[in-house]
Amino acid sequence: MHPEVEKIRSIVDDVSFTSGSFKTKREQCLLYYRCNPEDSAARVINLAHPTDAELNMLAEACKPAPFGRDSEEVLDDTYRKALKLDTILFATILDLQMTKILDQIRVDLMDGYLSTENESDLSFTN
Repeated sequence: MHPEVEKIRSIVDDVSFTSGSFKTKREQCLLYYRCNPEDSAARVINLAHPTDAELNMLAEACKPAPFGRDSEEVLDDTYRKALKLDTILFATILDLQMTKILDQIRVDLMDGYLSTENESDLSFTN
């Protein structure tokens, strides 16, 4: 087995995460969303300074989110009251490729498992 595969396998069981905040312009915090796939018009909310009414409309567009229990999918709002908005129903103009966020996530997730010469193999390309 290739040695890099072994390194990646060892990462799977390791607890890795990244957190923090990121400064961005207010106009990059726009979230466009639809309530259902048949909607032809999208609503927009600026997440940098939303009004209560806008947040309520966004919450109304979300559906209850089921969760996994053993091998089944369960919807139990007495246990967990989470909401979801399917990825086909929203978009944002924030371009993560233009930020340093992806670079930091890559470093945090790999956390020393790859040498500097091998990191170039992980670069994101279009």
